[in-house]
Amino acid sequence: MGTTVEVRLPVDQGIVEIRHRGEVVVTHQVAAPGSPAVWDPAHRAAAEAIALAPHRRQVAAPAVSAAPAPATPLDLGPGDYEVEEVDLSRYDDGCGCLGMGR
Repeated sequence: MGTTVEVRLPVDQGIVEIRHRGEVVVTHQVAAPGSPAVWDPAHRAAAEAIALAPHRRQVAAPAVSAAPAPATPLDLGPGDYEVEEVDLSRYDDGCGCLGMGR
């Protein structure tokens, strides 16, 4: 997971080969047509761990207490930044769904 692999399905051998950088990583028997998915439990656990890793909550080390940086004004350049709120009522068809149907 997370890398490019080559998948080979040799003709009439009933196997599938997974290769990474030309080296065979794993070989599996091909399941019969119509059969349920077959997972090697160790491979499934590894794949799930890899897939979920970016979504796991990471605990950061305690921050070193430091004085906050002084606030600096944001220079937006010349322009009018006082903009009126947009009136969307013209799109309301009475259901409160802004013209997206009922």
